[in-house]
Amino acid sequence: MRSLPLFAAFAILSGCTVLRIEREPLQELAPEPAGEIRFLALRGENPDRLAQGYSLAVVKNFAVVGTYPSSSTGPTCAQGLAPGRYDISVSGPGISTHSTQVRVKPGQVTVVRLMVRNARQLAGLGDAALTAGKVVLYAVGAVVVAVVWVALEVLTADDDDDEDCDTSYKSTRKRTVHEGSVGTYRRKN
Repeated sequence: MRSLPLFAAFAILSGCTVLRIEREPLQELAPEPAGEIRFLALRGENPDRLAQGYSLAVVKNFAVVGTYPSSSTGPTCAQGLAPGRYDISVSGPGISTHSTQVRVKPGQVTVVRLMVRNARQLAGLGDAALTAGKVVLYAVGAVVVAVVWVALEVLTADDDDDEDCDTSYKSTRKRTVHEGSVGTYRRKN
């Protein structure tokens, strides 16, 4: 180590810049307090009526942190989450999956409320609407097929049908005009 000050003195005299690096242990920083996501599946807007059967999926940086089922006895909590942004997805019976992004703050609770007002009835109505829509779609499709078929038949029909007709049914008898009747082809004298 005695050569280091000698080397530094030589480097300074020769016009070089000297950079000295020292390492010291860091003070241990207190860990940032964790946050929490609290999930409530509410029947209607009444906070006393909780619904079960719904689930909350929590994802951070494309990794699933956890899946938490709802409870009818109290809120479902995802505890010990590091502060930051999380992608959450809520799914369950009678609803489609909803996804959004929430921010978890250190030492705070982020509350996610799902209002499941008439979700099962709406799901049943959605199925009925889907069936009715299919019936209408098939009916319209049948009409379109019929119109196209008639158009093709008319366009591809043979126009000179008169040549194929049998003319033997025509009478050779001369037509007589009754007395007193005047046809448009005769002139009055």
